[in-house]
Amino acid sequence: MDSPPSQAVSGYQHPYKGEYFRSRRVRPEDVQQPWLNKKHPRQIWVTIFPLAGLALGLAVTGILIWDGLRTVAQHKYCEIMNDNFTSWDDSIWTKEVELGGFGNGQFEMTTGTDENVFIDDGGLVIKPTLQNEDLIMQDHVIDLRGHGCTGPTWMDCVAVTNTTNGTIVNPVKSGRINTKLGANIKYGRVEVVAKLPAGDWLWPSISMLPKDNVYGPWPRSGEIDIMESRGNAPGYAQGGNNIVSSTLQFGPDSNHNGWWRNNVKRKALHTTYAAGYNTFGVEWSEKYIFTYINTRLLQVMYTHFDEPFWKYGGFPLADVNGTRLDNPWGHTNSNTAPFDKEFYLVINLGVGATNGWFEDGKSGKPWLDKSARARLEFWEAKNEWLSTWKQDAQMKIKSVKIRMQSFVQLRANFKKHRELAATSTITIIPSIVFGRWSDARLAPLGYNKSIRPPPSRVIASVTSKSDVRSSSSRILVTGAAPNHLRYRHILKFHTSDKQSRTQPPLFHHIPTTTQRRPTTTTMPYSPKVGDSLDSLDTPSMIVDLDIMETNLQKLMSQLLPTGVSIRPHLKTSKSAIVAQKMVAAGAKGGCVAKLSEAEVMCAKGFTDLLITCEVVGAAKVKRLAELLEKHREVRIVVDSEQGAAAIDAALAERGFEGKVKTLVDLDVGLHRTGVQPGEPARALAAFIAKTGHLALIGVQGYEGHLQHVHGLEERKQRCLDSMRILVDTAEALRKDGHAIDVVTTGGTGTAEFCVKVPGITEVQPGSFLFMDTDYRNAVGSHNFSQSLTILSTVISKQGPNIITIDAGLKSLTTDSGLAECKAPGYKYGVLGDEHGSLKWEDGKASELKIGDRVEMVPSHIDPTVNLHDVYYAHRKGVIEEIWPVDTRGCVQ
Repeated sequence: MDSPPSQAVSGYQHPYKGEYFRSRRVRPEDVQQPWLNKKHPRQIWVTIFPLAGLALGLAVTGILIWDGLRTVAQHKYCEIMNDNFTSWDDSIWTKEVELGGFGNGQFEMTTGTDENVFIDDGGLVIKPTLQNEDLIMQDHVIDLRGHGCTGPTWMDCVAVTNTTNGTIVNPVKSGRINTKLGANIKYGRVEVVAKLPAGDWLWPSISMLPKDNVYGPWPRSGEIDIMESRGNAPGYAQGGNNIVSSTLQFGPDSNHNGWWRNNVKRKALHTTYAAGYNTFGVEWSEKYIFTYINTRLLQVMYTHFDEPFWKYGGFPLADVNGTRLDNPWGHTNSNTAPFDKEFYLVINLGVGATNGWFEDGKSGKPWLDKSARARLEFWEAKNEWLSTWKQDAQMKIKSVKIRMQSFVQLRANFKKHRELAATSTITIIPSIVFGRWSDARLAPLGYNKSIRPPPSRVIASVTSKSDVRSSSSRILVTGAAPNHLRYRHILKFHTSDKQSRTQPPLFHHIPTTTQRRPTTTTMPYSPKVGDSLDSLDTPSMIVDLDIMETNLQKLMSQLLPTGVSIRPHLKTSKSAIVAQKMVAAGAKGGCVAKLSEAEVMCAKGFTDLLITCEVVGAAKVKRLAELLEKHREVRIVVDSEQGAAAIDAALAERGFEGKVKTLVDLDVGLHRTGVQPGEPARALAAFIAKTGHLALIGVQGYEGHLQHVHGLEERKQRCLDSMRILVDTAEALRKDGHAIDVVTTGGTGTAEFCVKVPGITEVQPGSFLFMDTDYRNAVGSHNFSQSLTILSTVISKQGPNIITIDAGLKSLTTDSGLAECKAPGYKYGVLGDEHGSLKWEDGKASELKIGDRVEMVPSHIDPTVNLHDVYYAHRKGVIEEIWPVDTRGCVQ
């Protein structure tokens, strides 16, 4: 085909002179150009609306952020501590030395040595280390009483290894430090720059605790958890070292804690908190509290104090036993309590725990929280977790800053005074010195910051009225407060105005003691924590906590160092709460006499039990099998082949898997229950070994007939004779091939002798906690004192010696003799179920009048407790706790 003439091509002139478009098929005038067309008004709004919405959203967001920052940032702070850890400062920091687990069952003992807490390369290091293996593999006692222990009770200072029962001392050493002596604040900001550890079962935490438990023991006075984490790798089920959490702990008791209301977690983005340093902070005012990481905009937990914490926690009116719960902060009329007192900083690197922080059965956890051998189980798995403790298995702290709000804010009475005169002065009485000065608009006079202890007072002059703003209920002195001082809100108002001097004081002391609101007359009788004993109706069973705790401390300090376990008999207290108190003091589980007692205790969550009496009868055996299926920790005793066979058959009928821990009950002279020593005991042991569902683990021999022998030497010698029968039998069974790990015996009257007999692994005292006249007459009062009495009232007096009280056989038992009256000179007599008599016999006696209260000392504590519903536990006449008698009436 011929090509077109070149002249034609070159002579073509396109009417459009632009060069952007060339086409042989479409002419330029046919090309659509909508952007040149005029738009319809509706199309314009389609574009404007989204843009306007975006702009409005950004504006609102900016306003909200500004408003939030304005509210949060309005406080000025006085820096009371800024430690970069170039050296250790004893005036600020305290190394806590304890072995008790800090209420969480933590496995570490915290030390005061440089092995676990030290300064290195410009920072503070808390490093966990292994315990001396010899202290774990051999029987040993660590007793730090008098050797630097900082724990409040002796049980925080003593740990024991008993190779027979699997109890060991703390398997790991670590560190815990606090600022209680050096820096405490009420409202302010705390920032800790730290690098968290990496390693299985490590528990780093940064928290704040109340300097004074004004509202009562934990958690009544609160706890601020700024940061908690776990050292496990990020794949750990509950969150490893890539997750931190914050919360507030508060509640009327440990069983009712509102921590879950504001527990919040924060996950690191594509890293872990063990990979580098982060700032963990808390900001706290009278209106809010929040925690944050690195910047205050990255908040973890935020709580606004817009309602009382009792309401916020959603606490019930009563516990599961029907005991009324009291509001520990109700008298304050404050939304801030209990977070309205001074708190101090605590930094801790824990290891393991039995409180659920590491969940059972998850991610290879090598111990069970309820196991009596939890520490040993953890230690035996050390090859697994120790391999994860590399160089990063330590907590490093680069700096700590503590600042408090810089104004003094005090409640005042403005009925008579509306302003402070320009010449007025404020007298501030301090109680501690710490930190350093910052800029203060109030000129402090007469204070030398180098003086320790602090001077008795500091005078701050109000130089002008502009420094003081008043309202209907407050005075706000602006500017920085003298931040060396710990204010007790004790102030004196001085003025040159003579008329003002005669008026009521301007400032009123705000008491720190708990005060109750008066109970209205329309409420039914319901004693509460905080009430006086005078408010109790009678008869009532009361316990003096100071005496009870002294009894508990004496027993534990006397017996625990021997390495013998203490398994208290709960037939005395009949209370799960009391049982837990004894375990917290060092006891190992408990004993019960009856199956029904075990059922109740297990339902209360107390399951480490030995049922010390034989369970016989079809109905009981069936119930026992049901209990054992739910609670594998429960132990039983048998003294006959028939009894063992019946239990084994009941377990088989239920399809029970596993074996029940069983002890041979041996008669050591009481002739009540128990197989006879020698061949009968060996034959029974052999029979148990052949059963399908019973595992023989030990022997029990109770010398109850010796508990109340009055002569010390006679009781001791007869006890040693009985113990010889018991340990000889245990050794004979071991020779027969049985694994006898438990040899249990003893009571309040003989435990001190039993623990000294080689081969005894466990004792079962019970009455020592409360005592009674029968035990006192037998063993004396040099060891244990009477802590439990029955409060009664004189209801009739028809003559000097015709005095009647409202405590009769329904309140006091007489099987071990008559009760005694604590009022000197009076003797008690029984007048019936509801009445008792008091008769003056000899000596000096104060006259009793109708309405007077008297305390009666029981003669036999166990059955007396069984007559009452609750204990009213008091301290110096004020009810501190109310405990239900859980197993009252459990006779089956």
